[in-house]
Amino acid sequence: MKYSPHLTALLLVIGLSAAGCSAQPETVTKSPQIASAKSTETRGTYVTDAQLAAIEAGDSQADVINLIGEPQHKMQLPPTKETWSYEFVEIRNGAVIRNSNVIVEFDANKRVTRAYRETIARAAE
Repeated sequence: MKYSPHLTALLLVIGLSAAGCSAQPETVTKSPQIASAKSTETRGTYVTDAQLAAIEAGDSQADVINLIGEPQHKMQLPPTKETWSYEFVEIRNGAVIRNSNVIVEFDANKRVTRAYRETIARAAE
């Protein structure tokens, strides 16, 4: 016999109560996938267009850290170039909808030579 979802839930509560258990909705924690039809997860550091535009050639590494924080990755390239990477991923309902990487390049004096965004993937929302 097939019961409606509401009747099934009521029978479950009655069964738990009869077994000496109590059902207290305030103690139930729903996962983001159940709580929201549009579950969104983000990872990394998102650098806004305004923040990226504020990074100028000649800025120090300290200036960049003050503006957008520590990078996820630092790479020393021969002979004296250093590159910092700020990665960001946005996932909605299990699908990657934004995946960008901001690259900041420094010279031997640890001054910005170039800053730019690589957009790796972006799906329609």
